[in-house]
Amino acid sequence: MVESILVNRFSPSEVAAKIAVSLGIGLLVGIEREWSNKDLGARALTALLGTVAALFAPSMAIVSFVGVFLIVIFANARSLQTSQPLRDIAGIMLDTGMRPEEVFRIRIENIDFKQKTIFNPFGKTKAARRTIPMTDDVACLLKSRIKKLEEKGTPFVFPSPYDFQRPIGSVKKAHRLAA
Repeated sequence: MVESILVNRFSPSEVAAKIAVSLGIGLLVGIEREWSNKDLGARALTALLGTVAALFAPSMAIVSFVGVFLIVIFANARSLQTSQPLRDIAGIMLDTGMRPEEVFRIRIENIDFKQKTIFNPFGKTKAARRTIPMTDDVACLLKSRIKKLEEKGTPFVFPSPYDFQRPIGSVKKAHRLAA
């Protein structure tokens, strides 16, 4: 019924042109959302794929929804990975009173799990270079991170995703995504 209405109402070239315009608009919106660090427009993508599926064949609706599901998971996987360091850094900052830059530069060799301390050799003043006590939560978090990083051979608890021999530089993008 729907197919006959569409075939009688729109010619194939008109349908193709409308789909091309819709895809072009969707592409522009997607680019803008990426530049402004917004989440993936899953509703718009679902609507677009659902419309395309209905135009061609109702049986394609299931395939299009599976496609949307996979695209949403893939697009948000990176965001989930980047938010993990932010969560851990925030937890350490709250429990120890360390500054963000101090947490970024924590070296594995400066952690003493027996004494439950973190040595901070950096700082502009003598007072900034200090030994900081850590809570049980921070110790557990650091042990977990160090265990995950063993195969990467990094000296840092929070290595840069681009160069494991350097500390992470910032979590501004992850913070914007989380906020």
